Amino acid sequence: VMGASMSATQPTQVEALDQLQRDTMQRIRTAVPGIVVAYDPIRNVAQIQPAIGGRDVGTGIPITLPILPDVPVMWPRGAGVSIRGELMTGDSVLLLVCDRSIDDWIALGGVVPGKLTRMHSLADAVALPRLSPATSPLPASAGRLVIGRDDGTATITITLPSGGAPVVTIAAPAVQLNSPSVTLQSGTDLATFLTTLHSAFVDWVPVPNDGGAALKSELAAWLLLPPPT
Repeated sequence: VMGASMSATQPTQVEALDQLQRDTMQRIRTAVPGIVVAYDPIRNVAQIQPAIGGRDVGTGIPITLPILPDVPVMWPRGAGVSIRGELMTGDSVLLLVCDRSIDDWIALGGVVPGKLTRMHSLADAVALPRLSPATSPLPASAGRLVIGRDDGTATITITLPSGGAPVVTIAAPAVQLNSPSVTLQSGTDLATFLTTLHSAFVDWVPVPNDGGAALKSELAAWLLLPPPT
């Protein structure tokens, strides 16, 4: 009777190993959606709330995971150039969890020894903008590469027509070019284009009763330049 009572209350070796495996897997994190709480553009780190909760290992009760304080944000970067922006409160990201502590690498870069004291931890997550739920879908972009605001108020669009030449479209309330030299179409820069127009009017001498033929000739020569678009 005593043996039967103990077997009913004590887990078997297989059950104990299975429970140990489940407990271990609950502690291992790989990737999880997150919600931005705050973003520091100077340090390029964010406070992020993991969007999928966990469970208490002892009781199995669902819990909300704590906010991660300093998550590095992964903007595309390479060869000395980058695409970077800003994260706002409420933006969604994908948290990718490194399998070892990244503290030393973040501080020093290069190749650093691995630490086995912390593995598969949310403390070593990085944020990838942006994984979106179905409640906040991205605008459709079939046949196009679009960089800009989701609402379309400021975008750079590369359209890739089937069998045709790609078309680049800049749509914005204002476009500012900060450059001493802007080259447009076949090597015609904006300064040369406008200087030639100025010369056309400076060189034009009104001719009585010619019906504007002299002006037409000057402007026709100017229009032979590839016009900027």
